[in-house]
Amino acid sequence: MMKCGMTVIWGLLEESGIDILIGELYKGATHRAVLSVAHFNKSLRAIKLIFTALHILLHNEFVQSLPTTLIDQFEQCMNKMPSNFTNVDDNQQWYAYVLDFLSNAKLKNVFDRWIDESCEKNLKFRFWTFVLLDLITPLIKLYTALRTSNFSARNAAVCDLAELFFSTNHRQYARLTARHLSDLRVCSQQYFDYLSKSFAVSRSNRNFSTIALDQTIEVTINKMGKGHGGITGRCSTDLIDVWSESYAFRSMLSTITSELAGVESASNSIESHIECSSSRMSSDHVDLQIILNKLVDEKLFSLDTDNKLGAVALKGYIHDRLVNCTTSLSQTLHASSLLHIHNNDSYDSTASNMNKRLKSKSKLDLKKIDAEIRRILLLAQYRSIDLVSVFGHEFCSAPISLCSLEDSSLLNQQSKSKDTFDFLKEKFPVAILTHMPPRNQQQALVIDGSSLLHFYPRAESNVFQYSIYLLTEHIIPLFNDYSRIDIIFGSSKSQDVKTFIKRHDAKSSTQTKYDKILRNYLLPTGKAYQNFVVSNRSRLAAAIVECWKEKDAIQKLPPKAILVMAGPNETAMKLEKDEQPIDMLELESNHVETDSRLILHVDQLIQNGFFNIVVKSIDSDVIILCIYYAYLPGLEKLVVDATLPKKSLKIIDCTYIHNELIDNFGVNPVLLLIVYALSGCDTCSFTRNISKRTFMQTLFEAPRDFTDLENLTVLPINRSDISAVEKLYVRCFSSGRRRRQSTCIVSSSGTISHLNQLNQKNVSINELRSLMAMAAFKKNATSIATSLPPTHDSLFYHCLRVSRQVAIWLQATNGYIGYPSSEESGFQISDGRAQIQWKSKLAFPNDRQLSSRGKHKGKCTRCVCILNQLPCTIFCQCPMDCSNRKTSETATPNVQTMPKPATSADRPMRVSTFSSTLFDYEYSDEEISDESSTSIDNVPVADMNDVDDSVPELYFYYAIRLN
Repeated sequence: MMKCGMTVIWGLLEESGIDILIGELYKGATHRAVLSVAHFNKSLRAIKLIFTALHILLHNEFVQSLPTTLIDQFEQCMNKMPSNFTNVDDNQQWYAYVLDFLSNAKLKNVFDRWIDESCEKNLKFRFWTFVLLDLITPLIKLYTALRTSNFSARNAAVCDLAELFFSTNHRQYARLTARHLSDLRVCSQQYFDYLSKSFAVSRSNRNFSTIALDQTIEVTINKMGKGHGGITGRCSTDLIDVWSESYAFRSMLSTITSELAGVESASNSIESHIECSSSRMSSDHVDLQIILNKLVDEKLFSLDTDNKLGAVALKGYIHDRLVNCTTSLSQTLHASSLLHIHNNDSYDSTASNMNKRLKSKSKLDLKKIDAEIRRILLLAQYRSIDLVSVFGHEFCSAPISLCSLEDSSLLNQQSKSKDTFDFLKEKFPVAILTHMPPRNQQQALVIDGSSLLHFYPRAESNVFQYSIYLLTEHIIPLFNDYSRIDIIFGSSKSQDVKTFIKRHDAKSSTQTKYDKILRNYLLPTGKAYQNFVVSNRSRLAAAIVECWKEKDAIQKLPPKAILVMAGPNETAMKLEKDEQPIDMLELESNHVETDSRLILHVDQLIQNGFFNIVVKSIDSDVIILCIYYAYLPGLEKLVVDATLPKKSLKIIDCTYIHNELIDNFGVNPVLLLIVYALSGCDTCSFTRNISKRTFMQTLFEAPRDFTDLENLTVLPINRSDISAVEKLYVRCFSSGRRRRQSTCIVSSSGTISHLNQLNQKNVSINELRSLMAMAAFKKNATSIATSLPPTHDSLFYHCLRVSRQVAIWLQATNGYIGYPSSEESGFQISDGRAQIQWKSKLAFPNDRQLSSRGKHKGKCTRCVCILNQLPCTIFCQCPMDCSNRKTSETATPNVQTMPKPATSADRPMRVSTFSSTLFDYEYSDEEISDESSTSIDNVPVADMNDVDDSVPELYFYYAIRLN
């Protein structure tokens, strides 16, 4: 009956997206077996996970509709949960208290009324409520009734399932359940009582004995009921009757024997199911989080959904574009988000030794992009194509040099801490210390709170015990050297700001996210703790701060020691022994990021008479900010302790570096701050193939050439303000310090001469792209697109994001930052979600001269090329002596980028037999590879000084190669 019930569920949910969602958990044949209920246990597990996930989403929406007073009362009730789970009396007393609260609040009536009202308002809510309450719940009720030996609940569940069997045309089980229910109504009371006690698993009066014993059921029923000696070995009717009548008693006897003899143990399970293993709960939690991560954005039970309905979209289109004409008809019509669940190839099971995660493939088809670039470069030899204008387009939906190749909606990320530290160590070796500098007066310490969360909690520790451990073991000993310690935790909004980088992307997280963490919550250890912190950093920090405010924690502080805590909310608190916590109004702030809030505390410490300050953080953003803000009035020494746990001391004297920047290098510290953001941070893209070290080294070589970078500090910026940025990028890509430089073969004389030419001509970045593309084409590079810099258009939007980040950093000493609008700073809102705005131009240029592949084989008098007044090209199928092709020999391309040599007609080439299959867009899946910056044959700009002499060889090379 349960198998038929699951068949009904999967049949009705076909094409709903839920069946595809199960592909996140099971793959291939197992996935098909789950949906067809060929594998009973896995299919049942999948339904239980879906049931739990939908209930969580439904209850979450319901709680949000409740008044805040009722939510506060319920929170107080849950805070009374006993932490000692071995005390049965306390647990039962608290559970009874919870039941009384729910009964007095009449939440069941409120919930039912909310369900009815919501079903009338929203069709989507009505559908998913039907799926949860009317489709899946009867099966779960039957399963629970069988496990708990509840005969009445079992009969009620069978009645609900019978209705489904009739409505879905499962006629055999419809007849069976109807007959069974009818027999139960007319049978004698003695027989009814006998059936109600005929469950396979017996119960005792021990505590929690009514919980289902899956292991016993699997060992007894499955082991004895199947296979040799089971029901399959009975052929005659009499033997089957004897076996059936004695089966329940033999199962009970096996249960009692196993319990008395202690046969079952954690390390010795007799053919037990995976549900009984110790890793089952953690596996279920991981899979449940995967399902929730996919469903939470769909807002299945939300009444005010973000995705537009068709009627609303139609009304808006007619009103805006046809009636009022406030929007142009030619403007892009953005697609609405659909309730599709996809990307089911990235599941990594933590409960199995088998890595099921498939290799990530780039959403950008680099082979097609490279083929298009090669086609354009060859066309430029026949037609007067302005390559500078053409290469002002990215040839894809996102700039390859700025986006992640694994997901084009994310920012490209590279190494930042190591590059930054190595550069500072090279330029300022005196400022890098292995010991703390001597001090003549009292010091203050400012700690990045996230570094404290790197310490693992002890086994079986709850949040309060962990907070006391951090306080006594890692904070109080520091008061021997510092009279005041400030600890700053990042805001809960910090992860929202960083959602555009891979390590903070919500799609990559499978850890449960909590709205609030209570003081008695047991923390995991090891790798599980790391995953827990990644998803719940701000919630855990808030719980730790609340624990430190308790009297028991305050009394552990040394006398006259001052501990200041700030974050993750806007408030700050001062703690002293024998004193009540005091709110510090001067440190209240709306800072989202920890790095800027650290500077706020540094400024406030100076005002309180602390002139020697140490900042403890391993974030390179903090190091650069401290170098910039080392000018604060009254500050004598600002030092960053960037020491990693269990590593040697790494001390950076930011005051010394700040002074050296101005006195010896002539670099304005604000320029270093801007170049650091341009080269990449958590909110701005890194540039592929160019390291932070190269950016900063280029600035130091000629700082006066980049003084106009200060234009980025004034909002809003326009396209003329990024001329210095464009110059910086050209210098970086023209330098000999590009990544994987050893893969290129260049003459030193050619390098020097061409670099001088580029610097003198002040080449634009679009022109640089065209030159680099032809040089890479000439060298037959593995990839062209991944070696090119961004276009001027995409660079402008990159500068918008950089300008916003710099503006935030420059306000770090203000308690309340005026955050620039995201929509005016390189981001856009689509379907209610923030997305990166990469560019404004089309991906491909709209130029008729780029059309090719004429198929007219006769005389070229009516072919596509003639009709468009274009010369035939190497891609056409016309004969070699085509009159229209001969005109191409005298065509003059853009001499600024690709001059055609006059001797090309004298070179023997088999042009007419050239095959265009090299540029065919049809590739098999096996041929598409994930290109990255670590596997690129980069071609330096110095290789471009003799590009025009190589054009005939290019023709000849490809003609011979393809024939």
